[in-house]
Amino acid sequence: MVSIVSILRNVVKLGITAIFILASHNKLYPFDPVMNGALEKGFQNYFGWSGHAHEALLAVGALEMASALLIWVVPNLAAFLLTATMAGAFGFHYIHNEPLNGPVIPSALLALYWILTAVSGGSKATSTTASKKQKAKKEM
Repeated sequence: MVSIVSILRNVVKLGITAIFILASHNKLYPFDPVMNGALEKGFQNYFGWSGHAHEALLAVGALEMASALLIWVVPNLAAFLLTATMAGAFGFHYIHNEPLNGPVIPSALLALYWILTAVSGGSKATSTTASKKQKAKKEM
């Protein structure tokens, strides 16, 4: 039987995947040139790089896209990478005196993911594993 925690974790992972694919798509394949130009200028100011803002933007977009997809394969590693990315996003918005509401929802989903992982006993814990452990104890 599947536990409610594992169902919630999968729903949260689906939300994380959707949000970060959309966020990375805007960095990798900009549909709004004005917004992308503002992102590049912000990256240039944040990192202090004069000619590599576009490359930094692409690197962050690629990291977000890869992590959003990897959360289904190696969830804790992907969530760690996305958490680090969101820490950078908070710093980025704070330094530029921008509202911090942009990174709040993805960060809240990541926090919820970590809480659900802790409650479930880790990323590999399932109800079948727990059942097997209980049967092994009874047989002893």
